[in-house]
Formats: sequence, structure tokens, C-alpha cells
Amino acid sequence: MLNKNFNVLDRGSKRPLIIGISIAAAILVIVAIIVAVIFLGGNDSEPSVDPNETQQPGVNYKPSAPAKEALVDIQITQAPNKTSYYCGEALELDGLSVFGMSKTEQFLKLDLTKCQITGFDSSEPIARQTITVTYEGFTDTFFVEIKEAPKLVGNPVVSIVFEVLPKTQYKLNERPDLSGAVLLCTYADGTTKNVDLDPAWVYGFATALRSGVGEYDITIKYTEDDVTVETTYKITITE
Repeated sequence: MLNKNFNVLDRGSKRPLIIGISIAAAILVIVAIIVAVIFLGGNDSEPSVDPNETQQPGVNYKPSAPAKEALVDIQITQAPNKTSYYCGEALELDGLSVFGMSKTEQFLKLDLTKCQITGFDSSEPIARQTITVTYEGFTDTFFVEIKEAPKLVGNPVVSIVFEVLPKTQYKLNERPDLSGAVLLCTYADGTTKNVDLDPAWVYGFATALRSGVGEYDITIKYTEDDVTVETTYKITITE
């Protein structure tokens, strides 16, 4: 009888202890959940996502910058400002503009320091010389002219005048007459010399004769040692 009562009392005394342990455990679980939400939910870092993979709707990510597109061609959009050279001069690239074109027809201006420029040779005259621009295996071309360097003239001719004029009065349909005409050439040092007028130096007769009655200027162009000087005289055409 005593043992039975003792067992009943013993079981009754353990029930509050079990309830207390259960409540404490529940509180710990709740605290753990709250801590997890605070620390994990507040992480602002973006998920690690491969931008090359197909993303599902609603996924928030920042794609990486696109890779540089491969070129399929280059094009010279503007030739250099200078395309005519004298023998011995160096190539000048001011004004040259070269663009690269991608598969998607996007154009990118190229750095000329990364382009290879070949073909220029100013050692001798040539009317049309091909200059090649190369970038990553692609090429385009432009053209330059190489001319004979002008001669250095120590005493150039500076002016001409008529020492003796040619015929100046003409009738309609009359042919030019330059016989007897003499030019007086003056040089930089003040010296002079006479030269007979050459018909190849005369300009304007054909226009005057087609124009009919009137007064017209005829131009004389005299060249010596690559230096050209001019003078004019008048003719009159009557019926």
C-alpha cells in the first residue's frame, strides 16, 4: 500500500519536469529560427549565377559584361589628310580612320598604334602606290602619290615681261601670230635675260577666237628650274 502511493506521487512529480523541458526546447527552436532569418535573410550578396546558363523567371541576378565580339573585317573610313608626297618624305597618318566590323555589324574604331601599315616607299616617283592597313589578319588599303622632289634653285626667275610684243590686232577667224615676240626674264639676284616666246607658253587664244569681236587677255606662263612665272597681254579682235 505504501509502495503504490509512492509510485503515484513519483509519477506526478515528473510531469512538470517533462513539460518544462519541452517548453525550453521549443523556445530554443524558435530562437534558432529567428537568428537564421536575421542573418541569412539579411545577406545582400547576389547569388553566384553563370550568365551563360538559361535563367528561370523571377531569379534576380546581374549578368557579367558581354565578351568582346570577334571581328569579321576592317574598313578605312577616311584616308590620311596627306596622300601626295615628294621623294624622301615620311608617311603621315593624320586623319586616317579605321573601323573594325563584328558579325553583328557593330563598328569599333581601331587604335592605329595596333595596326600594321605597310607598302609606303618614297624612294622614287610613282603615280599610285598602295598602302595596306592590317589588324588581326584583316586588311584594307588606300593610295598615295610619290612625286619627284623639286629642285633647289639658287637664283630662281621671279618675273617676266614682254621685251617685244607679238601681234595684238586680229580679224575674225585669223590665226594667232607670235612671231618676233621676246620675253625679258628677271632673276632673284637682279640679273635678266631675253628668251623668244614659245607658243607652248601661250594660253587663251582659242577661247578668244571662239568668242568673237572684243578685247581679250592672253596669258604667258614661263617655267624654269621648276619655278613658273606669268604675265599677260591684250589682243583685240574686229570684224
